Amino acid sequence: VDIYLGLVGIILGAYLFMEGYRRIFKLFSLIGAGAGYYFVGLFEPVLVDLLPTLVTEQMRLAGFVVGGVVAYNLARMAEASIVTLGPPMVVLLGYDYLRVEKDIDMLDYVERIPEFPNISSETLQGIIFLIATFLTMVFKMYLWRLVPVLISAGISGVLLVTGANTIRTGDLPGSGYDLEFAAIAIVTACSAAAQGYHIKKTEDEEINSDPEIARLRAHGDAVREQRLLKEEFPLIRCPRCSKEAPHEVINRKSHGGKSEVLVKCLSQNQFDEVCKHVHTVQEFTSD
Repeated sequence: VDIYLGLVGIILGAYLFMEGYRRIFKLFSLIGAGAGYYFVGLFEPVLVDLLPTLVTEQMRLAGFVVGGVVAYNLARMAEASIVTLGPPMVVLLGYDYLRVEKDIDMLDYVERIPEFPNISSETLQGIIFLIATFLTMVFKMYLWRLVPVLISAGISGVLLVTGANTIRTGDLPGSGYDLEFAAIAIVTACSAAAQGYHIKKTEDEEINSDPEIARLRAHGDAVREQRLLKEEFPLIRCPRCSKEAPHEVINRKSHGGKSEVLVKCLSQNQFDEVCKHVHTVQEFTSD
């Protein structure tokens, strides 16, 4: 039995290894659905007495659906709790650790901060509060992406390493001390890196396949080509105004080592009137 459980652990760990950030909620939903199906069957006699009109298949199906929905919502609530309460809890636990384990009280250092001229204590507290709020919001923005990756990577590492050791030894770990934390940490890091690569690859594919972005890119390329097309030509003499003046390129046709360029004269007279005479010149390319 332990070997079969180890094999199941390896399968689930491999399932979460690459795309765990998306599959972790599906896995919790599947586990919840299975639990709902099992408990409905467990309490079937009681449910039949309460709801005699329902048949067994309907009750089990309802338990399957309700269990999956409840498990999915609980997983989402846990994610939101970690994201929301994570930063404050880290600060509080870090403060308690320094005060109890290292005998360092951060409040003593805060009291040594000198008073700033023209800034009252209330104003300074407000500024610090705004800075802390802004940093917390920014940190939460990244946590929404990191939490599913880290949790699924950790679960994948535990399942893969524990499953492999169970198959190798034939027994499940007796306690937490029997887990190989170094191997779990390595597999967790590899899973997190693989998921980060998959997220980046998926986002790039979505961007490249988006029709609106493709249209904007094509428009940008056309604008760049138009700018290159309209770049100023070297000073040449206009046959109409007989002036050495800059010219704007309208069109260019290449034939071997030379090009026929349709240009427009940009010279101005004493009244600031632009010539705008269009004519064709030969452009030769030297090696």
